[in-house]
Amino acid sequence: MSMEIDGTQSLQFNETLSGSQKAPELTRKLKDLHEELRNLEQETIEKSSLRTVANQLVQKQILEHSNGTVKILAAICIADIFRLYAPDQPYDKANLKRVFAFFGSQLSLFEKRNNTYEYRFYLLESLSTVKSVIILGDLDQHHAEEIINSYFFNFFKVSANKDVGNNVKIGMTEILIQIIEEVGIFSQDCVEVILEQFGKYDKESTDGPYQMAFEICRSCPNVIQRRVCQYFSDVIMAISRSDSSEEEIEELKRSHELIRKVYSALPELLLNVLPQLQEEMSVDEDTIREVAIETIGQMLADSQSNLVEQYPSLWKAWLDRRHDKNLRLRLRWLDLVEEVSRRHPDLISQINDCLKSKLADPEEEMRAATCKLVGEMQSSIIDIKKIDRDLLEQTAARSKDKKASVRKQAMEAIGLIYNNFFDQLNDRVAMDRVGWIPTTLMNGIYVGDLSVMMTLESALQEYIFPEDEDDSERVDRLVAVVGSLERKAEIAFSAILKKQKSFMDEMQKYLEICEANITNNMDEHEKMKNEEYMKYLAAYFPEKARTYNSLLSYLSVCTKKNVKLLKNSINADADYKTVIKAKTTFLEELNETDGAIAEIFTAILNKASPTILNKSSIPALMKLTQTSRGRKTVSNQKAVVAQVILKQISEDYPTMYKTYIKDLEKGIIGNGNTSIVDESLTILASICKSSVKKAKFDRDVVGRLVDFINEGTITQAEHASIILANTTGIVSITSQLIESMTTNAEMAYPRLNIILTCLAQFALYCPESLDSEIDALIYFVEKDLLNGPSPECDEEKNPFWSPFDLLPLVSQEKVLGARLLISYLNGCEKLPGNSQQYSEIIFPILWSLLDRSCSSAIADGLIASETSHLRLTASLALLQLTESNKFGSELTIAKFEKLSLICQDNCFHVRLEFVESIMKLLQSEQLHPRFYASLFLLAHEPEARLLKQAKTFSHKRLQVQGAEKTLVVVLTHFIHLLAHHPDFSIASEDLDIFAQYIKFFLASVATSTNISILYHAAQRIKLSSDVVIESLSKNSYVVSDLVCLLIKTKCKESNWPLNALGERIHLHPKLYRPLSSGPVQNETLKTTFLPAPFMDKYEELHNQKLGDKRVRGLSVGSTKKPKL
Repeated sequence: MSMEIDGTQSLQFNETLSGSQKAPELTRKLKDLHEELRNLEQETIEKSSLRTVANQLVQKQILEHSNGTVKILAAICIADIFRLYAPDQPYDKANLKRVFAFFGSQLSLFEKRNNTYEYRFYLLESLSTVKSVIILGDLDQHHAEEIINSYFFNFFKVSANKDVGNNVKIGMTEILIQIIEEVGIFSQDCVEVILEQFGKYDKESTDGPYQMAFEICRSCPNVIQRRVCQYFSDVIMAISRSDSSEEEIEELKRSHELIRKVYSALPELLLNVLPQLQEEMSVDEDTIREVAIETIGQMLADSQSNLVEQYPSLWKAWLDRRHDKNLRLRLRWLDLVEEVSRRHPDLISQINDCLKSKLADPEEEMRAATCKLVGEMQSSIIDIKKIDRDLLEQTAARSKDKKASVRKQAMEAIGLIYNNFFDQLNDRVAMDRVGWIPTTLMNGIYVGDLSVMMTLESALQEYIFPEDEDDSERVDRLVAVVGSLERKAEIAFSAILKKQKSFMDEMQKYLEICEANITNNMDEHEKMKNEEYMKYLAAYFPEKARTYNSLLSYLSVCTKKNVKLLKNSINADADYKTVIKAKTTFLEELNETDGAIAEIFTAILNKASPTILNKSSIPALMKLTQTSRGRKTVSNQKAVVAQVILKQISEDYPTMYKTYIKDLEKGIIGNGNTSIVDESLTILASICKSSVKKAKFDRDVVGRLVDFINEGTITQAEHASIILANTTGIVSITSQLIESMTTNAEMAYPRLNIILTCLAQFALYCPESLDSEIDALIYFVEKDLLNGPSPECDEEKNPFWSPFDLLPLVSQEKVLGARLLISYLNGCEKLPGNSQQYSEIIFPILWSLLDRSCSSAIADGLIASETSHLRLTASLALLQLTESNKFGSELTIAKFEKLSLICQDNCFHVRLEFVESIMKLLQSEQLHPRFYASLFLLAHEPEARLLKQAKTFSHKRLQVQGAEKTLVVVLTHFIHLLAHHPDFSIASEDLDIFAQYIKFFLASVATSTNISILYHAAQRIKLSSDVVIESLSKNSYVVSDLVCLLIKTKCKESNWPLNALGERIHLHPKLYRPLSSGPVQNETLKTTFLPAPFMDKYEELHNQKLGDKRVRGLSVGSTKKPKL
């Protein structure tokens, strides 16, 4: 009980406290003392009365007593003393140090609630309330820092104990805040303890240490900001000055991970740290830049982050890291930017601009990764109107990248986007954003690269025409895609489908090989042939060796079951569900056996499986076509597209219609809808002309077909003729029909064009039916039609070309008459027996048509475009007919060279179609390689597009390894062609013109590896004489010398070696025969046949060119001044 004197109180406790006393006795005394002290008031206490017990309490025996209760009671009594003494200090510095260390040790012993828990909480609450720790500021820096560090370590350790109440953690937090704010001693060790909690826990954590650290940082922002900045600066500086060992790098990563976590919880703490991160992104050390890029990227990706608004310069600096010199860092930036865009859609526009530049990155891996990211980012956008079309178009442009991996990712990216937004393509805005994608993909076929084709086929199967067993939905999508294609893409799509059908047919032989392998029914010779065939199939794919090995390996694992699955996967007569099920099961089973083989067969089935066009689609397509005519509506537009697709099926997969023949017959006989009639006729005609066996129809159908020929439109009559010509059991009907048409074949007959069209079909598909009429028809065509009068035309309105439908009817009939004769030869070519009687009449007629020029027509006041159509019709026919075994002898060297001159026809449309036909037939190996020589006559072609097309084609086909023998054939034919060219002369001006032909040839095909062969082949000509016209041998020698001169120049300019050949070159015996060996050959070889004026002029120009190069070389060289 305290005694009050004059308003003050004195401590009444008068017992002695000694560490030597027994624990129970000492415990009782301390409890009594505490009970009295806690009731005393600071304002009224007589502090001198406390001196004795204050000194006794800090005895070493008490502070280090073995009994825990004694120590905690002593601690709370001392805390009471501090409260009563405040603001004065009850002890000197030595005792203060001992007391605060004692307090720390007692507070570190918080555990489960026990008999001392309340005492410890009293101590904590007293210190927190009284702010006794402020006194630590009066101690020496070293001693105070040591005690404060222990407080931080122990308090955080206690707070991790889940049995300790929140009020304890709050009290400890308050004490630590008081130390930071009031004492001002805050070591880096303490900073690390706080930051360590952000590294250990997530920001949503409710764990004590994290909550304590968070509250301390939130309450002391200014101090923490400075110390955190100092902490990270020290770490970063230490790494930058060291050798960056693995341990130091790990420490750098840990510190940056800590920065990220601190930013996620309390971004304001890093006010001074972020500029350092920005600086880190520009240091030379790759590892430091990488860590900084990753850290900032993760901070930006935080959904709560407003880093972009707070630190725009940091954001810009981070975006600039897309140009980092290290590819690995650029790729990591790309990974991070995807997450940033997903969490912050408002930044996508800026990110898109950055991605556009990365699509042109010098590294293949970066371009490929950017394409992939564009696909993922853009396809995740919900509103299609927010799609960045420019970014998509630039990504699509990468589908023509030089590297296969980039092309693959680009096609997959835009395919993925199209697939994700397909259901939204219902208005112009949506179509503008992504509706163009199928067109872009289809145009990939024009690149002419096997890897592009394989990627395109995969993209079509996965994204443009994905698996869908609902026939109606699948057809709607097919019609929508085809309807969106531009003209060039339509042609490409048609070509893809034709290639698919062709490859599907090729695969049938492979199936036979598989079946024979299962039964072991093959001898060694057959095995060798089969291996060669598999190499042929493998040539359809970019990885030829791998594809061949996969085809070969499959033979060792194939069974009857999975061969049947493979067969159904590429069966044009199977329905969609059967194809898909077989394909899926086959690949799954194969993948379990050998994943590498399965990957190749996936590409094979993408090329061969009839999933885009399938027989199951036909009913839905037919239903779409049955729309009423009238103004343009969506349904009518779909009907038109559906008709196009049905026609495509009839041309490429006519057997798909077998099930629907009766429906087509009904469409022909009993339907008043003209569009359905026309469609049915078109499809049925396609089926009939592609069928191996002739069809058979009932009397009503045949009668209706005859009616179409007699009364229908020209298209109806043509299709009806095809059907009847391929129908069995109607010989008498067709004979009467042909006789009637032949009788009516007169110039005055109003349906003459239709008669000629129909007769051409019978001539092509059953030429024997014209046996009794062909003489009269040939006479009529030659005498009455082709040599008959042509319409006159005004010279000023007489173009070289007009579409066929716009020609006057008489001109159309002339062309149709020529086609009739051509069809008859084509038909006879397929029949056994001798057709020489008629070929000797018809071929001269066709050759004579090549002489009908536009110039002569204009001079005579006749229609020029008529002659263009006749020349084109005849030249295309001669191109194909003369390559057949039956008529091959018709194409002599002279006639070949005459035909080649069509490449220089004065009508562009004639040149274009003729040249494209040559390229198409050369590509399919249906034309002799000598026709490559014809293409080089385009050297002076005024239309740049055609010139480039021919050069690219020749380059790809001839500038490859293994084409050397073909090149010799081409060059010798080309030299002979130039030597016999009607414009050839040895005048310098003319030789300048002919030099351009040779330069075009060399630019298209010459390489450092084949240039020597070309040189020696050209020289070989000077050891020979012209077989065709021996007197023109000198022309060949002139051209040969010109070729050798230009080759030497090219070698000099390109630093190519001109090596001797180890083997002899043989020239075509129908072009050149060897001269007599000895003096004649030596004299010819030594003589320079190029005229001196030309050589002087050439050398002058060449020397001038070299001088210009040297001047340019000086002008673009070093700008440093030479030392004097």
